[in-house]
Amino acid sequence: MDLVVISDLHLGSSYCLRDKLLKFLRELPDGPDLVLNGDVIDRWTKELSPEDEEVMTLLRDECSRRRVFWLPGNHDKMCRIECPTGDIEFAENIPVEGRLFISHGDGFDNMLSYGRPITAMLRWLYRIRLKLGCKPMHVATYGKTWPRLYDIIRLHVLHNAVMFALRKGYPAITCGHSHFAEDTVVKGVRYINTGAWTELPAYAVWVTDNEIRFEQVSS
Repeated sequence: MDLVVISDLHLGSSYCLRDKLLKFLRELPDGPDLVLNGDVIDRWTKELSPEDEEVMTLLRDECSRRRVFWLPGNHDKMCRIECPTGDIEFAENIPVEGRLFISHGDGFDNMLSYGRPITAMLRWLYRIRLKLGCKPMHVATYGKTWPRLYDIIRLHVLHNAVMFALRKGYPAITCGHSHFAEDTVVKGVRYINTGAWTELPAYAVWVTDNEIRFEQVSS
């Protein structure tokens, strides 16, 4: 099974890098299936702009060239109902021949006790930043300016994903959700996060019979 995996497009967000995304999709080679690993839509209750609809139209058109899978994330779980997507196939996750487990990653994020207060504090600090006249940026991008706080959430998702892969016998797992691109090995499991299309560089995972490749696709 040949696949290319991207995550966290966040169509509808003012921070979505639509032009870069369109270029990437238009240059995809024939052959691999396309996996949209969650948070394709930023807010499923919000009407998409014509520019965002252009991306959605291209994704629908890709179904004539390859299989396209949409793994809903925490931002777009209801889009199967609210956003008709033609022949796009919806799935909760994709296991790849015992080699790789593909999941958005929000299911590994259960930080009820201190994750929410950290997120709330970062949002509060971000609002103060805007009031002081600073340039707007995606909240996740701002969160990375507080690396110790951000790492608490990021590493929590990483740890739970790795432990899941260990229990299920997968040597590798790829997620999105945390908006932090990385390719690392923890407890013998390869953990790959494809980051988000709200900041550069953007990344993808390419899966062939011979390799699993983590690659920067736009800068």
